[in-house]
Amino acid sequence: MINSKDSKDNKIDSKDEKEKNEDHLPIDADNIDKSEIDKDHVESSEDQKDELLKEISDLKDQLLRSMAEVENIRKRSRKELEDTNKYAITGFARDILSISDNLRRALESIDNDEGKDKSESFKNLIEGVELTERELLSVFNRYGISQINPIGERFDVKFHQAMYEEETNDKEAGTIIQVMQSGYVIQDRLLRPAMVGVAKKPKEDDTNNEN
Repeated sequence: MINSKDSKDNKIDSKDEKEKNEDHLPIDADNIDKSEIDKDHVESSEDQKDELLKEISDLKDQLLRSMAEVENIRKRSRKELEDTNKYAITGFARDILSISDNLRRALESIDNDEGKDKSESFKNLIEGVELTERELLSVFNRYGISQINPIGERFDVKFHQAMYEEETNDKEAGTIIQVMQSGYVIQDRLLRPAMVGVAKKPKEDDTNNEN
């Protein structure tokens, strides 16, 4: 006769053995739910992709800004170098203008009619002064210095300095009727304004106003 206690113990041992065997069974990959794993993997990949794209965009923006800044610096440096080359002699040119003025005054002070009766040596002196003035103006032009002699032109405050106004009907108001001292520009920059007299419209007579 089988003891009930032994039978019960055998059942317990069989159950433990079964559970033990189940623990050692190979994992069936087909039974794993891959949808959750794939979903997490995709979401993680998308996040990484977005971060990388943002970093690339930021780096590209920084690169473009740096390139633009370098180009601006290059342009400023080029402009400064050009200005230095153009206007390096501005101070010297301004000082030497007085020589040109004195040569012009010397020639204007000579009465041409009286000059005909002067000696040959005096005529040669006049020609020498004229030649010196022409040579000086030629040197000015060589270095981008141009003379402003605006007789008959419209008054321009950027290049002219009005010394007086004269009422006249012969010229339109604002027209330069006399150049007292020539002006000069170096390249496109004013070196010295021309001193001029400007035409002014005459005032109407009181009798005309009454009529």
